[in-house]
Amino acid sequence: MSGEQEFSEGGSRIERHETPDDGLVAPAEPLPGAHESIEGYFQQHFGEVSEVYHELVSHRVHLDVHIICATKDRPFHVLFTTGMSDLPMTVPEGVPAPTRAELMIALPASWPLDQKCWKDENNYWPIGVLKMLARMPHEYGTFLGAGHTIPNGDPPQPFAPNTSLCCSFLLELLGLVPDQGRVELDGGESIQFYNVMFLHHGEVQLKLEKGTDALLERFGNQVAPVLDVGRPDVTRSKPVGRKKRFGLF
Repeated sequence: MSGEQEFSEGGSRIERHETPDDGLVAPAEPLPGAHESIEGYFQQHFGEVSEVYHELVSHRVHLDVHIICATKDRPFHVLFTTGMSDLPMTVPEGVPAPTRAELMIALPASWPLDQKCWKDENNYWPIGVLKMLARMPHEYGTFLGAGHTIPNGDPPQPFAPNTSLCCSFLLELLGLVPDQGRVELDGGESIQFYNVMFLHHGEVQLKLEKGTDALLERFGNQVAPVLDVGRPDVTRSKPVGRKKRFGLF
């Protein structure tokens, strides 16, 4: 990270990271019972895990991506990580943020989950972003939390040819689960879960200039927690207000 702290007009902390060059570091061991608790939480709320994509070569943490396929009653796939929480994140002193976390992403039921299809960048990019974000805190000695935005480059570029979305946006599992979106482990540790959503350039600018609440206010009921690669930029439409955020619960 850079030395001097930067803030946006909306009060968001801006972190700039340099590529680490510390060689291959063996992955950490998970906390006792952590992975079982994570899997149990997601299965309780979304259903049985149908497949796990295991990481073949790991650095610092061993990241696996678990898939819960869409159903008639839940028309979206749920992908979540295990391994990110094997190490605590580096949270600055005085910042009230969880030190251990895992990530999830909700993909539409039509999204191809066959690894052969993932050879197409248009199909794979959400999974690639999910894995990159899960490793990021441990690679750069930083942390991720609710409201954080992570651009795809500087300046931000679209993630793939099939979308103009260009920035990751982390939120708690709002609209997806009826609870706090975390698990408590024996010994006093807890793991917080975040949903990875994606923003257009105009939405990123609104968040940086006026803050997360202003962006969520513009979201209103226009933006669901499930990825839609073709959704419009809410900053280009008339504000509708945040009557019920996302509308799933």
